[in-house]
Amino acid sequence: MRREGAAALILATSLLVGCDGETPSAGQVRAHLERSLPGVRFHSSEHVRLGRFTMALVRGLVRVTAAGDSEARQVLGSIRRIEVATWEVEGSFDLTGLGAPRDLERRLARAGWQPMVRERAEDSLTWVFIRPDEEGAIRNLYLVELDPDELTVVDLAGRIDEMMAVAVADDPDGFIDDLG
Repeated sequence: MRREGAAALILATSLLVGCDGETPSAGQVRAHLERSLPGVRFHSSEHVRLGRFTMALVRGLVRVTAAGDSEARQVLGSIRRIEVATWEVEGSFDLTGLGAPRDLERRLARAGWQPMVRERAEDSLTWVFIRPDEEGAIRNLYLVELDPDELTVVDLAGRIDEMMAVAVADDPDGFIDDLG
């Protein structure tokens, strides 16, 4: 009986925290926001996952087709995995009372994620989290953006610090302006 209870607890925990045991899936973020926003539903618009193998194919294609674009090769070389999911919003809600999803922040914090940006614009909310490795290099980036028309979740894995360095080197003023 104890073994069954432990197995049930492990299964429940893995379902709660996400497939990789650390990061909530895009679908879990969507479900949480639907519960937090009565009368609002999200309808799948796009969902793209590119893992290591697919990213290797993309890098190969860019190498062949964009031979002179070293920035694109550098950025793609920094990314190991990417997932982007978007949903169209059905219903209306008031952003003024909505804050960052605290349970999402707690789950990410337990897995070593740190908040990088919490932005509340007039018509959107954006949360960006990063996860550094033991040496402090940024290895993961997780973004959630919600506006009246769309919910977007992005999960990047790789050398995010290298990717950001390329962006800063290419256009320092533009990168700083984009950060706000």
